[in-house]
Amino acid sequence: MTGHTVSTSTLFFEDLFLVCEDSSGRKSFQIWINNKDSGFSLNQTADLPSGTQGISFADVGLSPVFHLSINC
Repeated sequence: MTGHTVSTSTLFFEDLFLVCEDSSGRKSFQIWINNKDSGFSLNQTADLPSGTQGISFADVGLSPVFHLSINC
């Protein structure tokens, strides 16, 4: 995320799921949790498999767990 700035004073996000790519082309994801008044904190990060083309996820029911599907 180097070089990118998001102003939370004008945008109102809940939590964020970001897909990142480094200079060598390796992809990873980051999950940021919105702690409201104290801002965002990085909750989880992991590398994505080589060849990943699409990512979808769903928040199903009242469960705090979401389901992630990675398409390679």
